[in-house]
Formats: sequence, C-alpha cells, structure tokens
Amino acid sequence: MKKLVLLLLLFIVGTILWARFIGTKGLIVKEYAVTSKKIPENFSGLKIVHFSDLHYGSTVHESELKSLIEKINELKPDIVVFTGDLIDKDYYNTDEDIDYITKSLKDIQARLGKYGVIGNHDYGYEEFEAIMKNADFVFLNNNSQKIFYNDSLPIMISGVSSLLQSTPDYKSLLSDTPPDTYHIFLAHEPDVLNKLKDYPIDLMLSGHTHGGQVRLPVVGTIVKAAGGRTYYEEHYKVGDTELFISFGIGTSTLKFRLFDRPSINLYRLSNQ
Repeated sequence: MKKLVLLLLLFIVGTILWARFIGTKGLIVKEYAVTSKKIPENFSGLKIVHFSDLHYGSTVHESELKSLIEKINELKPDIVVFTGDLIDKDYYNTDEDIDYITKSLKDIQARLGKYGVIGNHDYGYEEFEAIMKNADFVFLNNNSQKIFYNDSLPIMISGVSSLLQSTPDYKSLLSDTPPDTYHIFLAHEPDVLNKLKDYPIDLMLSGHTHGGQVRLPVVGTIVKAAGGRTYYEEHYKVGDTELFISFGIGTSTLKFRLFDRPSINLYRLSNQ
C-alpha cells in the first residue's frame, strides 16, 4: 500500500513538473485548409498565420518570443493576424521589455499585412496600441479594412475589442458588409460568435481559451474561461461561419500546460 501511495505521489509530482517546465515549451504549428467559393481566385493558395495569447512575462520571455518570430517567418505568410493578450496583467513589463516586444513583432514579415485586436489582459495597458502601430500591425478596434492582391476583387478583414472589457457595436461594424465579399473576422473571445449569427462572416479567428491549458486525452478542455464557454476547442462550423481558435503561446493564472503545447495556426486559403 505504501509503495502504491509513493508511486501515486511521484506520478502527481512528475505530472506537475512536466506541465510546468516541459509542457510550456516547444512551439508547434497547427495547419488547416480553409475552403470557400467566395475566396477570390487571386487569394486562393495564400497563407495566413494566426498567433494569440502571448502573455509576455508569464512563460514567454525573450528566447520564446525570438523562436516565435523565427517560426512565423519560416512559414512565409501572406497575412499575419494576432488575436489579443500581448501581455499579462499580472506581470510588469519594463521599457526594455516593451522595446524588445515591439522590435520582435516588427520583424514579422507578411507581404499583404499584419492585423491585430486587443485582448482582455491588454486593456489598461497604455503601450498596447503604440506597440501595434510601431510594429506595423493594423490595429482593428471595431473597424474593417479591405485587402487587395493582384486584382480588383478584395477580401475584407474586421476586428472588435474584447467582449469582456467592452460592448462592441456589431451592427454598425457589420451591417453594410457586402454579402459576396469573403470576410475574415478577428475577436479575442470566441463566444463573440454568438453575436454574429445575423452577419455574413466567413472565417472567424479567436484566442483566449488556451485550450484550457490543462487538457485530458479524450476529455479535452477541463476549465472553460468566461468568453470561451460556448466555443473553446480548435474548430467549429456554425452556419456559414468557420471558427478557428488558437490555443496560444503563453499561460494565464497558472504556469502550466498539459497536453496543450504552445502553438500557432497556419491557414491555407482555397476556392476549390
């Protein structure tokens, strides 16, 4: 009996140590095909890289951010999107940290543009918008932009502020969206999708859930965060909208990841 208890304790301690020091390292890329007849021919074959929830200062520091930027650039994306929580509200970032974050994000190469939205941890962080601007990201704060590429037919990208920290005006933003234009929508919290069912959104990209950070085989997500209680896994199809959720890179509240390695998403667009 004592041996059994000892083995159980060793297993528990080993799992905790693994989740803290190994599970939070080793960036992986999750690749998805995104197909729609609405994607213009000139955009078919383009690549979008999606990263989220850096939470700089938690389990992400200079070396992890450097590896992230290198990995993104290796993928040679056409478009890069960031879906919030650049920093963690529980960690203080120095002026040197801010400079390093800005310079690192600026080094990301994407020929058709870089776009980002604010996360709930980023609210109250005065430097957030300046970092986005100085890193050449278009900050989508309840606004839209058309993306053109080698043709007169564009796609549209929109983004909203955090559901947990604000009340976005979805009607004003989306009511005039051309229904025949392929529309990408960025929102930090995936449960924003509950507000969008009357609007022509083709592809929604979110973060926030971290996949629960601690996952179990078969069971999946254990803890569901506010703003991610309806949608919290990697992929959903709701009506005509495809939702993909990035499980993110850093950690929040607890510095653990179990069966949930830090990750970024790569989407390949196709109209076939």
